[in-house]
Amino acid sequence: MKDNDTKDKILNHAASLLQDRGYNGFSYTHISECLGIKNAAVHYHFPTKSDLGTAMIQRFREQFKSWVAHLETKYNQQADKLLDGFIAIPRSYLNKENLICPLGVLEASFNVLPSSMQKETQGLGQDMRDWLTQILELGRQHHMFHFVGPAEDKALLVSAALQGASFIAGTKSNELFETIVRQIKRDLAIHQDTSKRTTKD
Repeated sequence: MKDNDTKDKILNHAASLLQDRGYNGFSYTHISECLGIKNAAVHYHFPTKSDLGTAMIQRFREQFKSWVAHLETKYNQQADKLLDGFIAIPRSYLNKENLICPLGVLEASFNVLPSSMQKETQGLGQDMRDWLTQILELGRQHHMFHFVGPAEDKALLVSAALQGASFIAGTKSNELFETIVRQIKRDLAIHQDTSKRTTKD
């Protein structure tokens, strides 16, 4: 197994363990046994668990940035489509044996994370909320979304609702997640026929 392949496999499996068990719920032994390698091989790539966790979150951030670039290229100024793309992130994990979105797991265990992981977790959260803020403001400017208050505050509310929906869906059913998504869209008034709106608010 090549070094880069091994490193990627370690990161992949560590991410799954994080989402399934939380940061304190797995060790290097869990990773090495699953991949059929020695603990020393994990330590070779990531000397400490903090190094592994930090690299994991940095990769989450890069994956998120790639997703944003893909959607913005595909949909440009279509705020409703971009919002669907944002919602697709937590929704995608519900179809993977009810794993929780990484940010939700990290924020829930924030106080026990090493400082380097806390910093990257804050960065990931800010990355996601900043983009959601841009989407909401874009939708309001184009008269597709209607809400009161700053877009930044609305983004925080929507993010919290989606994160809560992910946790609730994990204990009940995915349909509860979809119920909350529908309510978010009602609150933004995007269930209405935008073709009939004028350019006035």
